[in-house]
Amino acid sequence: MEDLSVFLFELLASELKATKAQSVSIKKILLYYYQIVEENHSLDSFYRFIEEHQKGLLDQLKIQTDYFNIPGFLHIMSEYIGNGLYSFLFEVSEDQTFKIEDKRLIVFELDEVKDNKEILSVMLKLIKSAIQRTIWKNRAEKGIILFDEFAKQLKFDNVLESVEFYYQAIRKQNGAIGIILQSINQLPNNSTSASILENTQVIYSLNNEKGYMELKNRLNLSSHDLNQLKSIKNNLSGPRKYTEMFIKIGKESNIFRLEVPPEVYAAYLTDGEENARIMQIYEKTNDMEKAITEFINPKNKKA
Repeated sequence: MEDLSVFLFELLASELKATKAQSVSIKKILLYYYQIVEENHSLDSFYRFIEEHQKGLLDQLKIQTDYFNIPGFLHIMSEYIGNGLYSFLFEVSEDQTFKIEDKRLIVFELDEVKDNKEILSVMLKLIKSAIQRTIWKNRAEKGIILFDEFAKQLKFDNVLESVEFYYQAIRKQNGAIGIILQSINQLPNNSTSASILENTQVIYSLNNEKGYMELKNRLNLSSHDLNQLKSIKNNLSGPRKYTEMFIKIGKESNIFRLEVPPEVYAAYLTDGEENARIMQIYEKTNDMEKAITEFINPKNKKA
């Protein structure tokens, strides 16, 4: 109930923190809603319930209008129900495949909302709920939280604080957490980021043509670590292609080389002339496995 009341207030006033009186009011209304409505609970149902009972609801629950503004609630929440602009976030259908408890892999794609601070905040609340329902409640299996390409979202304080919370809380769970950044400079230089870095136990770094001094300074790496970072080399043009990476666990660090079969290398090509050639073959064969096999055949290589 606590999490649900916080979530509702986040929708109502994402820039504000709920007062004790407001928090109590929302929880009292939620409890009353669950007492009266026994099934098919949803945000839309909760909205309709308040709309239908608005005349006597606050008196019934002994809540002053200063603590809960029903007209304001109905106006703001109308964006999230029915034909509202963001109703798709809370749609309920007969399709139960969206239930996440039994899923092995859950991906939240934030590209569509990354420029909307309000909706991004809502999505992060939904992600938090998903994490609680999967990792927090199932300690028998190790769960992993991974934030990929998260640079733009990290510029918002509420997002950064959410990530910090996960970094601190994951220690009490059977889980792990990580952030993937193109540069350490994408992580704001403040106390919240410092807390995240302090709770980071494993560091991975790929080759960076811009250097590693900022990485060394932010992560308190040693001179030995820096020398190792500078030694990273990739070879993507020879017959045996490989990439190298720096990995540090605790105080121990080393350089590791990753060399994969030609089929795997081809499968992960995402841009450039080689990728275009694979896609051209795929358009003819309509079979990606055949396209990759044909691509790596030396007879098909350009002289």
